[in-house]
Amino acid sequence: MICNSGSTHTIFRGMTRESRDIVFEKYMVPFMILPGDAHEKEITVDDHATFCKKLDVTKMSTAYLDTYFPEGKGNNPDRKKQTERMRERIYRNYYQEFWTGMHQEMFGANRYRAFQLELENLKHHIVKPYEVSVRKAMQHVDVLLTYLPFFPPRTVRSERPTDKEWAAVKVTKQVDDKTKRDIQYNMLPTSFRDSDYETMDHSSFLLCLEKLEIKDAKERKERDDNKEKLKRKSEGASTGKSHSLTTARITKIMTTRVTAATIKRPIILAKLASVTCVRCQELPLLCMKRTMLRTARRKSSTKSF
Repeated sequence: MICNSGSTHTIFRGMTRESRDIVFEKYMVPFMILPGDAHEKEITVDDHATFCKKLDVTKMSTAYLDTYFPEGKGNNPDRKKQTERMRERIYRNYYQEFWTGMHQEMFGANRYRAFQLELENLKHHIVKPYEVSVRKAMQHVDVLLTYLPFFPPRTVRSERPTDKEWAAVKVTKQVDDKTKRDIQYNMLPTSFRDSDYETMDHSSFLLCLEKLEIKDAKERKERDDNKEKLKRKSEGASTGKSHSLTTARITKIMTTRVTAATIKRPIILAKLASVTCVRCQELPLLCMKRTMLRTARRKSSTKSF
């Protein structure tokens, strides 16, 4: 869960050492070292492996065990079992002190109420995305709920949680079925919400939601298809209109050109008909015919010589 690189790694190492230091002073000094032996303390606290090894192998005195298990004093208790229970208690406190420091880093001033804020956030501020199925969304909710035990216990502002508060945290962080159903229900779209959801078991609730999901997907597809049809119809109308305008323009241009050509041709012919040859004062066609005849006569006379 914790990124073990960069600045996070530095924070992690600092928190583990600080938690070992607190646990060492609280539980281990009376049976492990003589008062004032700072060197032994530094060796033990500085490394996690050394800390665990010394805790596991060092023998705890009878007086020390009687301090934490007064009910067995004078009744010939099983000291081996008491020692194991005491080691479990120290390791648990080591874990608690570590997370207390990490909670302070993660949640700051809101550490004492972080769990309640997260629970309220799950109830009212998560939404199922359209692309995610109902079944998959329910599985995601289950995963989110598994993170809640890592939140700090509710305690007094700016104070470290007590052993009693840590002992109660397992009870307070258990999310009951009603709260879980509220989280699942509130994340759904409005169209999925059924007024009888509280009375359904999980299987019936999920089955009902999957039916609504199929119905909603069908209705959404119909709406999308209708939008696409309207879009195509609109595009077709605009294309037909532009096509009609283009056809009208082409027709107009062609008509203008044909009319111009029809009008212009007789004028040209009339002009040609009114022109006479400068030499013979005859029409150009007659003049050309006579010229060709004269040229042919000249060629034939030349050949006879």
